[in-house]
Amino acid sequence: MSYVQLAQASVMGRSHISALGNNQDAYHTLVGKNLIVVVVCDGCSDGEHSEVGAWRGAHHLAHFIAHKVGEESFDPSSSKLWELAHQDLISEITQWATNVGGSFSNAIRNYFLFTTLVGVITPEETVFASVGDGVIVVNGTLVDLPTTEGNKPPYVALALTSAKDDYPPEDLRFKVQFSLPTPVLKHFLLGTDGVKELIASEGKLYPGKNRNVGHISQFWRNDYIFSNPDGLRRELDKLNKPITRVDWKNGEIHKFTGLLTDDTTMIVGRMTEV
Repeated sequence: MSYVQLAQASVMGRSHISALGNNQDAYHTLVGKNLIVVVVCDGCSDGEHSEVGAWRGAHHLAHFIAHKVGEESFDPSSSKLWELAHQDLISEITQWATNVGGSFSNAIRNYFLFTTLVGVITPEETVFASVGDGVIVVNGTLVDLPTTEGNKPPYVALALTSAKDDYPPEDLRFKVQFSLPTPVLKHFLLGTDGVKELIASEGKLYPGKNRNVGHISQFWRNDYIFSNPDGLRRELDKLNKPITRVDWKNGEIHKFTGLLTDDTTMIVGRMTEV
């Protein structure tokens, strides 16, 4: 019998650290007897408190999908499920933004603009869906969800603003990116925009170390990140931790910056036999 091993982590991007900002990514995982739901959200960098919407969106959406699939037996790949998820998320964001008070449009802009990646795994079927940009890898196949011109990806909450007219309606709704039988699933990765930069860093040196960044596959092949609950975060931290070295012989100070400009969040899973 096979089962799924999971690892999840998030690190702040260099630009957010230097601006004394917050990590605006969020993730949430629900694991049941016959169902796994994973969600990754990336808050809009222009929003003052986008981490709030990303966190609430990730948690709410994971529980909504888990309820529909696990208790109401919705097919994970059905268009009806994802349309209901869209409608429910719009309803929740409307209530959240109303509760913030003040200008509704300002609340949306400052709190509730976030991209979304979702994975649903049942014993029979595995589905990955998205709204906005990010990275999805399934069995070695990479889908790099493109960022629109001006770094303005579609967000679900834009449907509640006049900006909705700038996007095709289908871009503001969930789109199934992968659907496959779970018995053929080997590994997957869901990641925010920062993972694109990580992929592009392959072959570069880790900050202050004589070690090259490997291929993205290192994250589902690395036993350490699955055996240690903090393993994935530590690996990401090594990529982005600034290092200062003192060359006492030559009287020089060498500073090495992190490789990840943007917040970087991923959930990685792989199948293993027991």
